Amino acid sequence: MAQRYEGISVVSGPFDHDDHEPKFDWLLGFQIQWLGYLEIQLTKPQITRCLEVYLLWLLGKVMFTENHVTTITTRYIPIALEIANATSADMITQRSWGSAVLSATYRGMCNGCQRKAPRSGLLGCPLLLQLWPWERFPIG
Repeated sequence: MAQRYEGISVVSGPFDHDDHEPKFDWLLGFQIQWLGYLEIQLTKPQITRCLEVYLLWLLGKVMFTENHVTTITTRYIPIALEIANATSADMITQRSWGSAVLSATYRGMCNGCQRKAPRSGLLGCPLLLQLWPWERFPIG
């Protein structure tokens, strides 16, 4: 990853990782950097790397929240790279994202019920747990 991002991002600094996992702060800094530069023309490698960073954030911090507080797990890197580098939909492996998010959320709720540490958190996809009742239960 360090080689792919060399020369792409100046503001967020060099690629920052911990035990071969990208640090969340670096991903966030990378994304924030490009928000101010939406008017300028980006090169194709810059667009591809920005998409890859966004997908890493989406997979690691929204869809599949894990116990990693400061890093994104490495298992999402090949998926994000495959999607970012694809030039057509046929180049992307079909995955069942809905069932994967739902099973991760159920697993997170099961694990959350068994934890007793004061700093334990709910894993899975907490956003799904918030949106589902909001859509299903009429209030007022």
